[in-house]
Amino acid sequence: RGTEVGKTDGEHALSPMLALRASNKSNVREGPGPTFKILFVVERGTPLSAVSYNGVWVRVKTDDGRAGWVHYSLIDQR
Repeated sequence: RGTEVGKTDGEHALSPMLALRASNKSNVREGPGPTFKILFVVERGTPLSAVSYNGVWVRVKTDDGRAGWVHYSLIDQR
């Protein structure tokens, strides 16, 4: 869910994907911005893969296939 969403204006793909983790409990949103709907919440330490970015927002995917956008300040390298 969420991985089929079309590319947003200003989005830049990352190749290869980056292995990250949530640095804090974080909202994962439908789009790159604070006004987008919250799809789900990840706990601190949750493994994430960065797929792309748009400004200060990073499109991430969880190990179980969920995807959405997180502010860059809420993620760390694994």
